[in-house]
Amino acid sequence: FRSAVNQSGQLLSYGNTGIPGNVSDPAIIGVNQSGQLLSYGSTGIPANVSDPAIVGFGGWLDFKFLFAGENLSGENRIYAVNQIQNGQLLSYGDDATPGNVSDPVIVGNDDWLDFKFLFAGKNLSGDNRIYAVNQGGQLLSYGDDGTPGNVSDPVIVGFGGWLNFKFLFAGENLSGENRIY
Repeated sequence: FRSAVNQSGQLLSYGNTGIPGNVSDPAIIGVNQSGQLLSYGSTGIPANVSDPAIVGFGGWLDFKFLFAGENLSGENRIYAVNQIQNGQLLSYGDDATPGNVSDPVIVGNDDWLDFKFLFAGKNLSGDNRIYAVNQGGQLLSYGDDGTPGNVSDPVIVGFGGWLNFKFLFAGENLSGENRIY
């Protein structure tokens, strides 16, 4: 399954059967208009996504960035940057019970609103990273060791030109190599 954002700001999920031009109809996922964070399961069958589970009851519309990733310990996390709380990078855990997302852990203190892109991925060594593009167009890489306020200092991965992209995200190619697209 792959994702895209439509003109209304809805996050859509599409299934790909592997046949060129034969993608499924979209399923709407992500945050609804009431600000609830929704979670969907995919059976792997095209257009057969589960009914949503409400992970967080409200307030998720206040975030500038919202993405899934893993910290350096391999724990699955939901990362968010709140536009109201000084641009702190927050980390949440989802224990898979409806409405029971954890209280946020402040991973990075301030200034995360200044980035154009912010997303999780893995480097070529397989280390979990948080990638960001700063106002100078540099691609930065951070590590989250899972303790409050203790995100690593950034490593400059790309020296410039990253502001020119409309989309930027991490994934794997068909060989299983970690890539930035």
